[in-house]
Amino acid sequence: MTGHRTTFYCFLIGLGAGMAVTLLIVPRSGSATRKLLRQRAAEASRYIKRQAAQTLDQASAALESCKEAVDKRKVQLGVVVEAGRDAYQVATRKLASAF
Repeated sequence: MTGHRTTFYCFLIGLGAGMAVTLLIVPRSGSATRKLLRQRAAEASRYIKRQAAQTLDQASAALESCKEAVDKRKVQLGVVVEAGRDAYQVATRKLASAF
């Protein structure tokens, strides 16, 4: 999860630097600059939405995987507990029959 945040922050820094360089190198009229900024903001918004959707999908898959693992462990624990009960009952019967 930390890697995704780092990537996201790097993206924002790159986006800001790119916008700054664009404004410094290619002087445009006010309306052209505003149009360019709107386009870049729209691109950034689409990118962020895609990344958020991808991250949500990954988190959902990880959660489902964890749920399946927990369910599997519950079944395994139930088997172990039942075997322990059976062993206890057998040992108790043997002990009772010995006296």
